[in-house]
Amino acid sequence: MSLTKRWGSTRRLLLSAFLLGLCVGTARADSFPEPSVDEMCDEAELIIEGVYLGENTVEITRVHKKSRRLKDGTRRIKVARLDEHSRSLQMWRREDKGEGIETKKLVLFLAPGLDGWESLHTITDGGLCGSCGLYWFDKTTCYGYAQSMNPGPYMLLSAKGARWRIPENIEALRSDIKTGLANSRRWRSVLAIEDPKKKARALAKYLLTRTSPEGDKGTFLYAVREPMRKLGEHAVPVLVEVLEDARPEEKLNDVVLILYDIGPEARAAVPHLCKLLDSPEQAYTGYVLSALRTAGDPRAVEPVRPFLRHKEFRVAVRAAEVLAVLKDHDSFDKMAALVPVKAKRKDQFRIYELLNALHELDAKRAKSIIDKAVKNPIIAECKHHIKGLKDR
Repeated sequence: MSLTKRWGSTRRLLLSAFLLGLCVGTARADSFPEPSVDEMCDEAELIIEGVYLGENTVEITRVHKKSRRLKDGTRRIKVARLDEHSRSLQMWRREDKGEGIETKKLVLFLAPGLDGWESLHTITDGGLCGSCGLYWFDKTTCYGYAQSMNPGPYMLLSAKGARWRIPENIEALRSDIKTGLANSRRWRSVLAIEDPKKKARALAKYLLTRTSPEGDKGTFLYAVREPMRKLGEHAVPVLVEVLEDARPEEKLNDVVLILYDIGPEARAAVPHLCKLLDSPEQAYTGYVLSALRTAGDPRAVEPVRPFLRHKEFRVAVRAAEVLAVLKDHDSFDKMAALVPVKAKRKDQFRIYELLNALHELDAKRAKSIIDKAVKNPIIAECKHHIKGLKDR
């Protein structure tokens, strides 16, 4: 699985912007990708070092990662839009020209595109072109592209200006590539394991820093989610072990999200998920509640009920959704009490989720509550999302 395909739902989550792996398209005002060298070693099909000759052409001096699409001994290669890349440093404002770099030495992380080879994550914004997969270097430093403001384009920065993604010099970059390629090979070997139990155990090692393979930089942490989901019941015993063995300071959001994905087959983990409800520093409570909802185990009713009083409205709604799925009719009135008298636009999405939960728990009792709620124009905007109104 290519990291190119995973990027939008992996590095930025997945965990902070969306609740459960939902993805939004990148708009001009969004943050652009800024993958590390380690990530791009797995993502790129071809990694080369060379000299820029102009007219989108590079003379290859070293191949770090081979591709079947490039014949051995090839001396020159065309890279789409390479000439469009900015070569001016420290453009903190769009109108600044900055100081141009003179070096023509570069390292490229490439993938095949519509117009041939293309540097990873090539983006033009406001007339300025940059990409994550291109590093320039001279005798003392490396230069690369990063987004220094949002909204804003990729800008060409020195290592001092963007230490989070630009290696200090060419020696450091080559070292990072060597490590990254080793990490990529190890990851690919794990994905190739056929025995589901062995594969689950190998994948689970990436979920905690202390159990990750030596040299791993967290690059594949989020990428574990999809193959684990596909393993289903085979993954659950291993995930339970991770929950049992986790130390108080270790974060478990990723484990919880995988259990959410697995659903009813993850019921063996329900007691451990219930314990996590009391440890929000280890796992976001909303994620835990969602995992309990998809598991659908009645043992969660008692532990979840108190969260209807949670100070965060969105968490209280997640609790209501769990109790609705579990048919906890005794909680109907407390769930109904959560519907605000005066709806705020920021709560619009959560309110219709709450109304749907009430409808799912008891459609007849929910009817009058829903009818009253949709008189509010803010909620009326969401009428087509509310289950109790769809058939009227």
